Parts: sequence; C-alpha cells; structure tokens
Amino acid sequence: MKKIILYVLILVIPIFACAKLVEMYSNDYSCEFFTVKSDNKFHIITFKKDKVNFGVSNTTKGNFKFYVNSNFFGLDGQPIGGVVIDGKRTNPRVDKGGSFVVKDGKPNIVFGSVDNAKYESQSIIWVVKKGVVNNTMLKQPHAKKEVMRILMGKNKNGEIVVIHSNQYVLATMKEIVDVAIKNGLTDVIILDSGSSVDLMLTDGNYTHSVKSVPSDIKQMVGIKEPPVYITGSF
Repeated sequence: MKKIILYVLILVIPIFACAKLVEMYSNDYSCEFFTVKSDNKFHIITFKKDKVNFGVSNTTKGNFKFYVNSNFFGLDGQPIGGVVIDGKRTNPRVDKGGSFVVKDGKPNIVFGSVDNAKYESQSIIWVVKKGVVNNTMLKQPHAKKEVMRILMGKNKNGEIVVIHSNQYVLATMKEIVDVAIKNGLTDVIILDSGSSVDLMLTDGNYTHSVKSVPSDIKQMVGIKEPPVYITGSF
C-alpha cells in the first residue's frame, strides 16, 4: 500500500506544481537534423530525411543524440514483439502491430516482417495504416485511459515523426492519434506509454527530455525500465 500511495503522489502532485514547467514546452525549434513543434500538451518531433542514423538498442548508454522507449514488455521485463539489433534478432516477432525498421540505412514504419533488416523494434499496437485510422483499437478500454502517451510514425515524405504528451500531461490514445493525423502522418504505431515514457533529444544547442517516472522512483516502487529503445545519432 505504501508503494501505491508513493507512486500516486509522485504522478499527481507535480501536475499542480509544474505550470511554469509546462509553459516552457511551447518553444519550437529547428536545426539541420530535426524540427520540434510544441504546445502545452504535445511535442511533435520530425526528423529530417536522410539526416539521422537510426538504430535500436537495449540501453540508453551510448553516444546517442536521440532515444525513445519502444517495445511494450511483460512483468518479467522482457520485450513483447520483434527486436533486431545490428542485424541479430534478439526477440521474436508477434503476429500483430507494426514495426520501426532500418534496412539499407533507411528507417521505415512497416506492418509485417522485413527480411535482412539491420534494426527492428515492434509495437503490438498500430493505429494508422496508409492513412486509415484503426478505430477499433481506439475504442478499446485501455485506449480511453488518460496516461502519458507516445507514438512514432512517418509522413508522406518518408520522415520519421515522434509525438508525445508533455511531462505530467495525460491523454487518451485518440487524442494523440488526432494530433498525428493533423500533422500528416500516414503510418503510426503506439510506443509503450504510461510509466514507460522515456525520451531524450539533443543537437548540442537544444536539449529536450521527458521521463514519466524518474529512475530512482522506479527502483523504490518496483517499476521496470524499458528493455528496448529506438536511437538516433547525427
């Protein structure tokens, strides 16, 4: 019970104490590698085509300029869905959802298996495929819950886009998918959300990060860290 109370306090109290912090998220940014658009609820990060070396890793430790948690995972901490790192499959695919893959140096969002991919991170939830919204998924009970949300997709130009709700800002799945559609995403997968949200982005001049639950708090209350991350370097 003490763990539950502590977890609730950690998530709820900052909602009322971070008004000034949320205001800081309204700053847009653009550089050679990515653009950022934001408001008080969502961040939209668009990676410029052919400017980022994407990968998949089981750690955030490395010379990364970008990382974001990806696969959902079980109570045992093991990822659910396909994982390929440096051409080696470390976790089997499942027959649903969609994947972020890198093949021949090109990142993509796909639905189904891809042979000879150098990197793969599979989500068990897809929400937009070729411009068609998966309304069945959006009607599921878990999709209607308000939690911190994060997704990845691509637009018609083939650019990879990440959208997340800001720190301590809660949203339904439909709310974040509506933002994706509004911003022209044609293919979208949901990344593990809620307490798993963990993203960092920097070009040396600009730095942005969001983590729904700090690592020390996770250790205190027994929440596992994400086992798989999509990464980027410039």
